[in-house]
Amino acid sequence: MRKYGSGKYMKFSAKQGCFGWRLLAAWIALPSILSAGETGYLSHPPMRPLPTASQRPLEKGPAFFVDAAKGEDKQDGSESKPWKTINYAAKKLKPGDTLYLRGGIYREHLAIEKTGAPDRPIIIRGYPGELAILDGGLREFFENPATAWEPTTDGAKGEFRSTRAYPDLRSTESNHAHVHGNFGDSMAPLHGYRNLVDLRSDNEFWTITNKMDAETGVACGPGLWYDPASESIHIRLAHTNWPFLEPAHQYRGETDPRKLPLIISGGLDGNRVQIKNCRHLHLQDLVIRGCHPVAIEVSQSKDLSLDRLTVYGCHHPINITTTRNLKIQDCAFRGIAGPWSSRSHLKYRGVEGGLFTAYGAEGNADFEISYSEFTDSCDGLFMGQIKNCKFHHNYVDNCSDDGFNLSANWTPEENTAYGNIQIYQNLLSRCLTMFAFGGKREGNKARTGSGVYIFRNVIDQRAPVFSGPSKDKEGIAEAMRYRGQMMGDHGHGLWEPVLFYQNTLLSQFGSERGIYGLGTVRHCGSQWRVLNNLFVQIEKPLATTIFNTGDGPDFLTDYNLHWSFQEGAEISDDEFINQVQIEARRQARADGRSEVSVENCAKWAVHDLVADPKFEKSPLDWRQPPAVHLKAGSPAIDRGGEIPREWPDPLRGQDKNKPDTGVVPFGCEPWKVGMYGRLSVFGEGN
Repeated sequence: MRKYGSGKYMKFSAKQGCFGWRLLAAWIALPSILSAGETGYLSHPPMRPLPTASQRPLEKGPAFFVDAAKGEDKQDGSESKPWKTINYAAKKLKPGDTLYLRGGIYREHLAIEKTGAPDRPIIIRGYPGELAILDGGLREFFENPATAWEPTTDGAKGEFRSTRAYPDLRSTESNHAHVHGNFGDSMAPLHGYRNLVDLRSDNEFWTITNKMDAETGVACGPGLWYDPASESIHIRLAHTNWPFLEPAHQYRGETDPRKLPLIISGGLDGNRVQIKNCRHLHLQDLVIRGCHPVAIEVSQSKDLSLDRLTVYGCHHPINITTTRNLKIQDCAFRGIAGPWSSRSHLKYRGVEGGLFTAYGAEGNADFEISYSEFTDSCDGLFMGQIKNCKFHHNYVDNCSDDGFNLSANWTPEENTAYGNIQIYQNLLSRCLTMFAFGGKREGNKARTGSGVYIFRNVIDQRAPVFSGPSKDKEGIAEAMRYRGQMMGDHGHGLWEPVLFYQNTLLSQFGSERGIYGLGTVRHCGSQWRVLNNLFVQIEKPLATTIFNTGDGPDFLTDYNLHWSFQEGAEISDDEFINQVQIEARRQARADGRSEVSVENCAKWAVHDLVADPKFEKSPLDWRQPPAVHLKAGSPAIDRGGEIPREWPDPLRGQDKNKPDTGVVPFGCEPWKVGMYGRLSVFGEGN
């Protein structure tokens, strides 16, 4: 039985506890308790709850200890005589040993290559009640900022540069942000600038014609730039006054970096946690920050567990290759997007970072990722190159480009090396494209994995996605109006086979290009099923177009409920179904499909329903959590079709009578998601 709230594995202070839904959405007004003047934060208030010490009890078995402040490596590693460095201690560990990190900051490049045993794993973890932080940053900017910076006399207003040179931060890559950072008090990200002209600019509008233009400046918020010529770091913490951002998302903190602790890292081989050729290893109760370009790098390993880690990333908080049997639980992976960061700022004028990357020619297999959080980045999770992955009870939010990339782009010829990815019982919100595809074709041969199951998720795309600043004041109203799409592709390739069922999807304006089911059917060409979903939009008429489903019978959509709060009542079920089939036949003939393919359209959407689902709470206000469980009398109750028994569904036994349409069966309680299960699947805090 999992423990939530004030369970034995967690402890929140009053200041850092569960702040509720509005704190967790970067574009929703922050609670007044987080205003800088009232909390003591000199920089921007935290975007997410800050890490706190775990109360996990001591393990049984042999124990050793490390203390960065008081330890010595020449000692015996006992609690009274701890070692000083983790690397030294790790070399001493044997199967069944536990290494405890006492509270403090450890400034090491941690390289682990250890083997435990199935019944006696090696555990490296924080000491109960103490916060152990692995920090790869340049320590002077955190410990002695007053002497680490000096004003730049020939720069912009408020620009400073480092008082010493950093030759090791050079990069061989072009268009590369060499340095990255976070405010040390709140962990809000600093922008990593590629170009000095942007750092010095006060221009908040996207006035450039070439998105990579290095001559015209675009301000991207408080941030850093590395000068390869002088080998110095430049910083500017100017206040933002962007008319397209709400006041809570503007930077209003301290502008003098000499008064702020900062976490700054850079270079192509910055400090990180490197796990290589490991077996039966557990990492628990740690904070990892200040790493560049990757915080945790896992390779050629097996039977690993990451439990209660908070990881602040740059390019990627975690990068995994050729690894099997990986379990991630109660972890938080935070990206580089500040409240003022858009897709354009990050992708073209900074660092196009992601949150989770798994790849490798030899393959990754058998992952389970649960009760974790992936937030605040340009891209989210690259999961296409995993065989057998269960991704459940997680919270994904605020990715200004792709949320999930699910294509096995480097799949071997047998086409089954990757796949069986199960994404279920999660809360997914605010991504420009929630699920992205783009598999390769080689001649007439398709290259995909063995399939993706997407089921029992709340997918909330009502809130604005900050795609990019407006071009001028005339476009201010549109800059934050764009809502993300549900599915999209890269390069019009072959999509993975997808079984998409028992989800509840919310959208503000419906789908891009008028696509049926809020855009869940686009460019697939593989096996595709869309069944028993609730598609709800706040504005605009319902869309009926289904296209590019391939020239064959392996596509079906049915038993879905559709509703538009603006114009849903103006179309009957029969009219909607008829229009879907007419549009599908027209598209098939226009594409030159076979007559068999045209006739298959008559099987689509025949049991679909257009009706108000009667949620317990109206979803009209995107600033409020999406409480989408069903009231008594909802037309979604007992309205779904039977799902094949071989398709996974943990709630099948709780769905009485016929299946209900949507995510939560009538009468069932919403489940918990996120780190320690601190949110409901509707986004409400404990």
